[in-house]
Amino acid sequence: MRLFALVFACLLATSYATTYFKDTFDDDSWESRWVQSEGDPDAKNPPSFGTFVVDYGRWYGDTQRDRGLKTTEDYRVWAISAPFSQPLSLKTPRQGSVVLQYSMKHEQQIECGGGYIKFFSKYF
Repeated sequence: MRLFALVFACLLATSYATTYFKDTFDDDSWESRWVQSEGDPDAKNPPSFGTFVVDYGRWYGDTQRDRGLKTTEDYRVWAISAPFSQPLSLKTPRQGSVVLQYSMKHEQQIECGGGYIKFFSKYF
């Protein structure tokens, strides 16, 4: 009975969750949702930005379900953004927590690198 109550409580909690952003890249319209950064053209030494494609990569289980953003060149800076489906506000504790989940595969054989996610205002 306790197991049933625990499972029921978990299902009830997830039924009230709001998804603010999700992209499965299951069609070719991703470029209308995502904006690739071109950097600041007035910068003194602008970085060399790489471009993204959607692909399933070298290691995959399913060619459609495992599609995601893929960098196309080594030794570049990559920056891309997409908006949430609705505003995200955490001004009161009653609004709960934010859970961010993503996965990343490093296929290149480079010695340094990393992935960063940043939240910005829509006015940034």
